[in-house]
Order: sequence, then structure tokens, then C-alpha cells
Amino acid sequence: MEIDNYFLSFVSAVLALYIANYILDEERQNRRIKALYQALCEELKEIRNAYDEEVGIYWKALEEKGEVKVFPLNLSLTQDYLAVYHSNANLIGEIPSSKLRRKIVRTYTSLKVLIDYYKQNNRMLDELEPIEGTVEYDPNVLDFTQRLQERHHRFERSLKKLIKMLKKELSNLLSAQKFFLFFLFSDFRNH
Repeated sequence: MEIDNYFLSFVSAVLALYIANYILDEERQNRRIKALYQALCEELKEIRNAYDEEVGIYWKALEEKGEVKVFPLNLSLTQDYLAVYHSNANLIGEIPSSKLRRKIVRTYTSLKVLIDYYKQNNRMLDELEPIEGTVEYDPNVLDFTQRLQERHHRFERSLKKLIKMLKKELSNLLSAQKFFLFFLFSDFRNH
């Protein structure tokens, strides 16, 4: 009988250690995901602020004047503006929400494509000459500017939605952690 009690105690202890380890692993994973959400959110807010201050105001002014024929701003695009995203790409796959993972990848890809468009715009501005001294531009330039403008608006919408999604996920994660801690500690107080 005594051996059965020792065996039962041993099994209970092993099971308790396994459960405790599982809970700690889950908590570590939640902290990593929470840190990723926070870092991505901060990076995206900084990108949005810098973009709005440098580029967004140009688009707004051009659009208020009427038809946009050419985007006249030659942008310096030499830095890696996506440091958090690139250095944490391995964690993107661990995000529980497939919708959020997809939105993160799509928004960052949209930004990369937009940067490529602005680089192309820079090259076109360097080569741009009005046709025969008039203010008319080559139809390819006009078409490209329209596509650039569409990319600009698509990125702005995507960025705004992603920041909102990240904030919501952070809030949900923090609420779940608070509930877990409340449940854990209230359970111990009752025993």
C-alpha cells in the first residue's frame, strides 16, 4: 500500500512538473509574441509618421490642386526602414492569428513595393524632360504616376488597418494574461 502511495506521489509530481513547464513555455511564448506586436506597432507608427510628414503631405497638396501628372519629390531611400520586421521575420509564423500574419506580410510587402516605385520615380525624375518645352509629359510617366498614387493610397489603408489590428491583438493578449494571473492566484487563495 505504501509503495502505491509513493508511486502515486511520484506520478503526481511528474505531472505537476510537466504542467508547470507547459504553462511557463506558454507564458514565454506569449511574452515573445507580445514583444513582437509592440515592436511592430512602434515601427509601423514611426513609418506612418515619417511617411505622412515627408510624403503624405506632398500627395495631399498635389491631390488638392487637381490632377496629379507627376510626383515631383525625389526621395532618399537608402536605409532599411523595416529593421524590426526583418529581424523578427522568424517569429511571424508563430503569431496565432492567420489573419494578422497575412496582414503583416501583405502590409510590409506593400511598403517594399511602394519603396521600389519611389526609387523608379526618382530615376524618372532624373530623366524627365517636358515634351518640346511644354508642360505635357510622356504618357508612360503619367501612367506610372497614377500607379504610384494608387500604391500610395493602398499602403496608407493597409498600414492603418494593420496598426489597428496589432493594437487589438495586444489588448486581447494583455486581457488574457490578466485573466490567467487572476485565475491562478485566486485559485491558490481558495486552497
